[in-house]
Amino acid sequence: MTLKRGAQDLPVRFEEMNVLRLGLVSMQERIPADYSSWEETFEIDGQHGKVICKALPEYGVPHGVDNDVITALITLFREQGDPEDGRMVTSAYSLLQLAGMDVNGASYRLLRESLQRLWTTSYQITRLWRDHRRGRYTTVGLRIVHELEFTSSIEGDIDSDSALVLTLAPALVNSIRAGFVRPMDPRVARLLKRRSTRAFYRFLDAKRRDPTNPERIVMDLQMSLMELKQACKIINDQPDKIRRSIEPAHEELLEIGYLKAVEYEGRGAKQQVVYRFSPLTTEEEPHVAFRTELEALGLKAPSLRTVLGSLDTAEVQRRLAKARQVLASYGTPPRNPAAVAADVLKNPEKYEAQVALLPLSHAPAKKGIGSSPVKTTAVNELPPPLPSGEDQMKTLRFLLKAHLSVTEIDALQASTRDGRLDAGTLIREASAARAALGMQAFIADLRKQLA
Repeated sequence: MTLKRGAQDLPVRFEEMNVLRLGLVSMQERIPADYSSWEETFEIDGQHGKVICKALPEYGVPHGVDNDVITALITLFREQGDPEDGRMVTSAYSLLQLAGMDVNGASYRLLRESLQRLWTTSYQITRLWRDHRRGRYTTVGLRIVHELEFTSSIEGDIDSDSALVLTLAPALVNSIRAGFVRPMDPRVARLLKRRSTRAFYRFLDAKRRDPTNPERIVMDLQMSLMELKQACKIINDQPDKIRRSIEPAHEELLEIGYLKAVEYEGRGAKQQVVYRFSPLTTEEEPHVAFRTELEALGLKAPSLRTVLGSLDTAEVQRRLAKARQVLASYGTPPRNPAAVAADVLKNPEKYEAQVALLPLSHAPAKKGIGSSPVKTTAVNELPPPLPSGEDQMKTLRFLLKAHLSVTEIDALQASTRDGRLDAGTLIREASAARAALGMQAFIADLRKQLA
C-alpha cells in the first residue's frame, strides 16, 4: 500500500527530535500506579549518557495521551511564530483540536492531567540532549511545560471556557527554533487509531532521520530488541513479552503501508529488529516554487508545509498577496512579522478587516488606462463584523496576548461567546489601534468592558 496526499488540505503537526529520540514519554497507554520515576543509560549517535525522569506520585511518569499533547504544544509553538520566550496563549478547546482529541468532558480532564504531569515532571539529561545549532551534545535539566497558568470552573476543572498560558522549557524552545523538529505526516497520523501506535510511529520516524539534517531519512533501520524496550518503557524484560508488546504497532504500521517489512534476527535478548520503510508518494507541493518569497517573509521550510499544506498555486499566490498587505498595514513593524505572515497564510479570512484598513499608500496599484482609483477605508469607517468562531478568538488572543492576563483572556472569551462583545469588531478595533499606536487606550477601554 502506498500513501498519497489527498486533495484536501491536511494539517501538519510538529515534534521536537530530542523528546522523541530520548523516549521522554512512555508509549504505554496505562502505567502501574507506583510508576513515578525511571532511569535509563544508553547511547545515541556514539554519545553515552543517562536520562532520569522524576514525577509526582499522583500523576505518574508522562505516558499515553501526553504524546499527543506534546505534539499539540509544539505545533502551537510553531503556529505562534516560535516565540523566543516560549510563551503561548490559547484555549483548552484549541489545544484539544491540535492534539486530535475528541472535545468532551473526559478529554478536558485528560488534558488537565496531562498538562500538570508535563509541568511537574522533571528530567535530568546527561550528555544526550542535542544542541542542534552548535552540533554538540549537552547536559540539561528541564520540565517540558516550564510554566503553566489556566482558568477553570468552580470545581477546578479545565473546560471549554478555559484560557491557557503555557511556556515551554528553554532548552526545548532553543531546539525548535534551531530546526531540530520533524513534521508528523498527517496522512499517516490520520490512519493510526491507537495512541500507542502513533507514539511508536513518532519514535521510528525520528530514529530514521539524520540528526545533522532531520529532512534526510533512511529506508532501512536496525535496532536491538532491548533498545526498543527502553524506548517504549516496557517494564517486562522477557524478549517474548517485549515482542508481544510491540507487535500491534508493527501490524498497524504495516497495514497502512508506512512499513514495508519487519524482520527479526538472532535470538533471545540479543535479537535485532530490522525495519524496512515504504516510499511515500507525494505530489510536488506548490510552496516549493515560492520558497524564496516565503523565506523573505521569515518563514522556514517546516513552516511552509504547516501553513500551506496542499494548496494549489493560485491559492498560494492569493495568500501571499494578502500577507504582504497585512504586514504593510502596521504603523510600526510587528515584533514577530514571520508569525503574522504565517497566520495570514494559514487563515487569510481572519484578516479581511485589517486589509480593509490599509492606507492608500500601501494598497496595491491598479495598472492600465482608465483604471478606477483605489478606494481607501478610513479607520473610523469599519467594515461589517467578521463571522464569529474559534478562529476569531485565535486572532484576538494573538493581538492581545501581550496586554491581557489569563483571567482577562478568559473573561474576553466568555464575553464574545455570550454576545456582550463582538469578536469581529474587536479584531478590527484592535488592528486599527495597533496601526495608530493607540493600543494602550484600547486595552484600558476593553478592561472596563470586561469588568
